[in-house]
Order: sequence, then structure tokens, then C-alpha cells
Amino acid sequence: ACGVIAGPAGTDRPVRFVPMLNSARSPTFYEFDSADLLRLYRAMDAPYEYVTNLRVPLAHGWAILDLALPRLRLGFEVDGREHHTSPAAFLRDRTRDPELVELGWLVVRLAANSVEDDPAWVTDRMQGIIRQRAAELGHG
Repeated sequence: ACGVIAGPAGTDRPVRFVPMLNSARSPTFYEFDSADLLRLYRAMDAPYEYVTNLRVPLAHGWAILDLALPRLRLGFEVDGREHHTSPAAFLRDRTRDPELVELGWLVVRLAANSVEDDPAWVTDRMQGIIRQRAAELGHG
């Protein structure tokens, strides 16, 4: 079984198993599915409501955030190697992220393989970023 052992923030005490799927469906290559990020977030018992695939209107279209905490204007994006298959795909993310920042959003990009290779690191980073963002906005 593939997954993450989760526990209370700041401890090394495992409490529950969070299963994850290999969306690449390959025995030799793992690709993280954005639904797994949602499972990690739920396992953290974070106090802020979240939305998956949130559509944020931009000047010329939409940005769709994998996992968003709208109250904090905080978005998490998960990018695998296959995500930026062309220069246009790479450029699209690099042009929409500054537009999101202009609207007050903080966008955090995570490498898809980080969740498989070191999910505890991803969870710790997400928790720290959420705490920092909440403090910046006076929600802490």
C-alpha cells in the first residue's frame, strides 16, 4: 500500500494512515494526484475550509488552483514532470501566478514526487505556510 503516516503537528507520533494512489499507473514511475494533496490536508486537521479545483477569475481567463484556502487566499499547486510538457504550459503558469499575486493570493507550487518521496516534509511545509499566512492576515 502506498500512503502517508500522519500524526499531530510537531510530533513524531503516527496516528493514522492516509492512502494515496499512483495516478501514473506505472510500476516504475509514481505521479502524485492532486486528490492526494487533499487527503494530506484533511489528515492535518487544519482549521481553514478548503476548496479543490477552485476557479479564480483573472483578467484574461481563469486560474484553477488544485487546493485553495479562500479565507487565506492561499493556493497549493502540484506539478509533476508531465505537467509542463511544452513551453506554452510552462509559460501559462508563469503568467497566471503573478496575476494571482496581484489579487492577493499566495500560490505555493509543490513537486508531485515530493509527496511520495517525503510526505512528512510536504505536510510540515503546508502547516508552516498556513500558520504564516494566517498570521500575516491577522487570522492567527
